[in-house]
Amino acid sequence: MGQTAAAILNFQQLTKSVEKKEFENVYLLHGTENYFLDLALQLLDKNILNEAEKTFDQIVLYGESNSMAQVIESARVYPMTSQRKVIIIRDFQLLLKNSSDNEKKHLEDFLAKPPDFATLIFSHIGGKLDSRTKLFKQFSKYSTFLSDGIKDWETISFIDYWLQKEHKNMDPNAKELLKEFIGSDLYSLENELVKLFANKGDKIISQEDVNDVVGFNRKYSVFELQKAIATRNFNKSIQIAHHMAAEGKPADLIPAAAALNNYFEKVLHAQELLRQNVSPFEIPKQIGVSPMFGKDYITSAQQFKPMQLKKVFDELLLVDMKLKGMHRGNQTTTDMWVGMVLKILQN
Repeated sequence: MGQTAAAILNFQQLTKSVEKKEFENVYLLHGTENYFLDLALQLLDKNILNEAEKTFDQIVLYGESNSMAQVIESARVYPMTSQRKVIIIRDFQLLLKNSSDNEKKHLEDFLAKPPDFATLIFSHIGGKLDSRTKLFKQFSKYSTFLSDGIKDWETISFIDYWLQKEHKNMDPNAKELLKEFIGSDLYSLENELVKLFANKGDKIISQEDVNDVVGFNRKYSVFELQKAIATRNFNKSIQIAHHMAAEGKPADLIPAAAALNNYFEKVLHAQELLRQNVSPFEIPKQIGVSPMFGKDYITSAQQFKPMQLKKVFDELLLVDMKLKGMHRGNQTTTDMWVGMVLKILQN
């Protein structure tokens, strides 16, 4: 098992307190990994009040359309049918963005002593709340759930977490192949795990099963594109790039660009280790990949010179900005994506 991600440990800790019915007056859910932020919000929503109580004593507010004053006023209204009044504030990051310093100060003052009967759940997605602020210091008196992004080397720990939760099992090589196919996108990983067991039943999933189910129709995936680029297979690279661009929107290709960047960072690391005469058997461990894929990274490291890899990173950064709407001019998605692959192969 790889290193367990902090988001998993934090969620397990929150789950234990909820199971014991140890509820706080205030919860701050924040961080960059939305998967566990969603799970944490669902966990609290499901367990604090039952469905009948929610009708009268739970209110959902939205950062884009509600105000700090509405949050505070809602939390001061006594519950009607239960012991608690639950206020869920979705997209709290937008509420902060749209609020004045004076409004934020009112929330700070309110959090100093909220009503005993109130439970406020602030869902701040897409990033951490700045820990240097007075507002965060008020939140830190209660329950702050942090969900940081899963690092590449922590991905296996998420697969293990999901398998344990669902009482399923996979061969270690199958986990590694799934990680290589999907990367660290937790929603995609969960979706593929569900598909795997739906197709293969409650047996121990093998590497062949992953290749059969997850690899099916992945001929034009970023996984295949990185292999084609890494071996400088010009025709195959362009064919895959054209298909990916035709099938997807710019937003769909942003994670693909990130996956390529992550791949070539490992290739660069492998290249440095080769220059240091590190054994090819040791390199996979040091760059954080399974030995079964180590040869691919070493082969790629031998295909590119250091300056060529620099060009790869430059092109990936540029296409990432273009996909996000910057410096793209009149370029289509195909122009941007295929153009990036062409420039990488031609350098």
